[in-house]
Amino acid sequence: MDFGKSIKIALVMKGMTQKELADRMGRHSVYISRVCNNPMASASTIDDVAKALDMKVSELVALGERE
Repeated sequence: MDFGKSIKIALVMKGMTQKELADRMGRHSVYISRVCNNPMASASTIDDVAKALDMKVSELVALGERE
């Protein structure tokens, strides 16, 4: 699984920017940029991103498993 890829795909699907995601999470856009460029993330980060995107963790993670 590539979590950064998952986020990028989810953002396109939701019509959101990294900045909008950062705002929803109460984080700085630099943080989101780092997460989006990293294939791995902690369980808490994955959960926080999924909540901010209004997705189930399993749905979000599955996006990074596609070719």
